[in-house]
Amino acid sequence: MGSMVEFHIGYRGKFNDNISYFYQFGPSVVSESGLQDERETSAKAGISVDISERINAYWEIWTITDGLGYDGSQFTSKVGASISF
Repeated sequence: MGSMVEFHIGYRGKFNDNISYFYQFGPSVVSESGLQDERETSAKAGISVDISERINAYWEIWTITDGLGYDGSQFTSKVGASISF
């Protein structure tokens, strides 16, 4: 079991009234049980679409370095929706 804390800076913008985007990057501290903390760099980008006044769908892609470098193989994608009541 472990944890990660990201210290990101980024930008949010809009393509139009219903579609927005973001990107962010910065240092991350990764802690794994029994191991020394590692300092890495991570980044995220995503889009968000207002389907209706109460329903929003989003997609996000995330990546992080591994050790001293970036090998390009660590990507995670997330898709979801939120409903406002």
